[in-house]
Amino acid sequence: MEKIESAVKTALAADERKAEQQQIAETIVEQLGGKRFQVMTGVHNFTFLEANNGRSGGVRFKVPKGSGVKCNTVTIELNWKDLYDLRFETITTRTNKVTKETKTTTTLIGREEDVFCEQLEEMFTHHTGLYTRF
Repeated sequence: MEKIESAVKTALAADERKAEQQQIAETIVEQLGGKRFQVMTGVHNFTFLEANNGRSGGVRFKVPKGSGVKCNTVTIELNWKDLYDLRFETITTRTNKVTKETKTTTTLIGREEDVFCEQLEEMFTHHTGLYTRF
């Protein structure tokens, strides 16, 4: 009986952590401007990130192709200081037509650490070239 209770407690704790990490991701998107941000920039494929290496969680999303866009993936994570760490990357995947082998390459375009929530939009615009408001 104790094993069942322990398993249930572990499952509930995992669900609570997952819900908290999803809430962190949603809060980050809201701080960027929420729906306005999504419409103005065209970002898509939102993924919430789990806590790891001193980070509480975060969000990753794709940036649409366009003239002047410097990267195609943005990662924003909440660090232990309650500030944000941002990574702007270009991720490319190539498949060899003969061997069917797939190779993914990640190129770091820019990085910002310990960013306040008020600076998120400015940093996003600086690194991507996309404006988040009129």
